[in-house]
Amino acid sequence: MMVRARLPVAAAFAALALAACSRADLTVSPDVVSGCTDVRGSVVSVAWDARSTDAKSVRIVLTRPGGGERPWMQGPPAGQRKTGPWAVDGLTFVLRDMQGRELARRTVESAACPRERGHG
Repeated sequence: MMVRARLPVAAAFAALALAACSRADLTVSPDVVSGCTDVRGSVVSVAWDARSTDAKSVRIVLTRPGGGERPWMQGPPAGQRKTGPWAVDGLTFVLRDMQGRELARRTVESAACPRERGHG
C-alpha cells in the first residue's frame, strides 16, 4: 500500500522556488582571485541566464561577510558585465528576479599568495 503525504502550502512554494533556482545560471570568472594583501581587488566577469525562469528582468545584489545586500545591477534575464577592481574574497553575487526571489548565487574566493622570490 502506497501512502502519499500532502505537502503544506509553504513547503510546496519552497519547492517551486528551489526548482526556479536550479534553472538559472550565474557564473563569475575568475571565481578565485589573488589573496595577496597588496592587491586591493580584482576585476571579474559576471554572466547570468535566467531566461528559463520566465523572468522579464533580473537584478544582481552584492553581499560581503558581515554586511547586508547592496544593489549592483538590474537588466535583462541574460547578460554579462564586468566589475571594477573591487572583487575580493567572500564577495557574493546574488541573482534575483524582480519579486526578490533568489535564482542563483556565487561567491568569490581567494587563492593563497605565493611568497615573493628572494625573501625567506
